[in-house]
This record gives sequence, C-alpha cells and structure tokens, in this order.
Amino acid sequence: MDANSVLIAALDSYSLDLRDHFRGDIADAIDNAISKCKDFLSHNTVTTDWVKRNWGIMSPAVKAHRKYLIELFKTFPNFLY
Repeated sequence: MDANSVLIAALDSYSLDLRDHFRGDIADAIDNAISKCKDFLSHNTVTTDWVKRNWGIMSPAVKAHRKYLIELFKTFPNFLY
C-alpha cells in the first residue's frame, strides 16, 4: 500500500467510531474534515507539510487505525500468513 492509501484507511477507521466520542456539530465538523482530507489524498500525493498542516485530524485517525489493526491481529493471529 502507498502512503495515501494507508492514510485514507486511517481516516476510514477514525470515522467508524466518530459518533461514539463526539456529538452534534463537533462530530459534523470532524466528519467534514475527514471528507476533505480523503478527497485531497485521493487526488494528490501526500507530503510531510500536508500531514503537519492536518495533524489535528490525522493524529487521532492514525491512532484509531492502529487500534483497529491491533484488534484485527488479535482476532485473526494468522492474518498475514
């Protein structure tokens, strides 16, 4: 997978449990930011400057994706084999 695909997957993981942690306008604003990030990543090459500018949304997204992957590998320990 390329970096853009990994970051899009991270944003997808974050959006799955977004409504569990945030309500109303806050959830809508974060969902909008996720959508804009995914749109950018779908059409452009990610750069370190872009990640730095969008760290407020990317940091929790990467954390959520890491948590998802850990649970996946616990559930399916031979997933890669």
